[in-house]
Amino acid sequence: MTQRSRNVFIIVFVIALLIAVVAVFFLVRAADRIPVHPTPTGYADAELVEHEGKVVIRAKADDGEWRFLEPQTYFDQVYAERQQRGFGSRLIMKLFNISSPATAWWVLLGFVGQLLFAGRMVVQWVATERRRKSVIPTAFWWLALSGASMLLIYFVWRKDIVGVLGQSLGWVIYVRNLYFIYGKHHPEQTMIDSDLEEERAKTAQDDG
Repeated sequence: MTQRSRNVFIIVFVIALLIAVVAVFFLVRAADRIPVHPTPTGYADAELVEHEGKVVIRAKADDGEWRFLEPQTYFDQVYAERQQRGFGSRLIMKLFNISSPATAWWVLLGFVGQLLFAGRMVVQWVATERRRKSVIPTAFWWLALSGASMLLIYFVWRKDIVGVLGQSLGWVIYVRNLYFIYGKHHPEQTMIDSDLEEERAKTAQDDG
């Protein structure tokens, strides 16, 4: 295994470890929270808490400061803003299951991750059609790893344990396959390259 391949694998492993730690942190933290959705303009997050002997809403403002708000005041603001939004805006927020326009970036991350993840099959299909036999190019694993990483982050944000567990297992498999590819062969070599070499060797034997 070359030094370059070893460095790539170490970097990928560290990233995977960090993602796993972040996922566990958010999931454990979410277990004790009672989130409040949707959030009004000016706030990024909100939860129900007990403060000074009564239940109030603890909301995180866009400037990073946490503030305690009366539930009635909070929901009056949410309702007023919802009524001011157009039908299209309300439809998009409902369709994407987001509580405020600010969280649309997370949905975009999920969409890009899903696009890359689905793209791996397109790449594999094209490679198979070209070779007229089932092959898995290296790009398949890179697309799978990139897409799974984005989806894993997205599911952590969504606090979706099913998605987190599903992508975590795949993540390990993709990294392991790339380890074998870059650790056992030349970095530029793929399964298709191996097939070509085999066919060339067979052709040379037939000509001989």
